[in-house]
Amino acid sequence: MTAQKKDSIVLLIHCKDRPGIVARVSGFIHDFGGNILDSDHHTDEETDDFLMRMEFATEGFQIPPEDVPSAFKPIANVYNMRYEVSSF
Repeated sequence: MTAQKKDSIVLLIHCKDRPGIVARVSGFIHDFGGNILDSDHHTDEETDDFLMRMEFATEGFQIPPEDVPSAFKPIANVYNMRYEVSSF
């Protein structure tokens, strides 16, 4: 028997690096009942660009996938992020 893959949302982020980005994005997911399935981030030390990919389960998440981009926008504005949201 194989485990069935959970439906998920992937959030891709690009911005200048500064403290608190990972905590704030993780907090957003936690605050709305989300469960992080996978997370990866990297800072390019030459350009100071921060790149992040975070995948979280749709099950239990209190925001419908189609509404995540607008719900995340206030956080993106604080950090001047470019971001993309995809659901699977």
